[in-house]
Amino acid sequence: MDLENLLQEFRTIRGYIASSILSKAGEEIASDLVDTSIDAALLSITYNDIFNMAHECVEKMGSGECTETNINTRDLLILMHCSGKATKVHFHLGCILAKDGNSVLAGMLLEKVMKKAAQHLG
Repeated sequence: MDLENLLQEFRTIRGYIASSILSKAGEEIASDLVDTSIDAALLSITYNDIFNMAHECVEKMGSGECTETNINTRDLLILMHCSGKATKVHFHLGCILAKDGNSVLAGMLLEKVMKKAAQHLG
């Protein structure tokens, strides 16, 4: 299974808009988009930068590793998970939903897809 097909598993979630796998540096490894009214690539890369800042912040506080973060906006829910710095390939997996999207199911799928993506990339 290629990574683009793997990301299509998110399409079963109510409110799904887009998902992406990004390197820690923000380079797109794979993506899936169903709503072209937003610039998902720009949003993913920008959010990846925010996630990297969260990594730095929790490290400075001595709070361990940042493994996931969520942003709620007026219109969107943005969820991102990290493979972990100690993994063979350090990457971020993000999912963008409409505000009324099923974030609980998205969180569960993020974990499932993260494991499969890690096997594929490792």
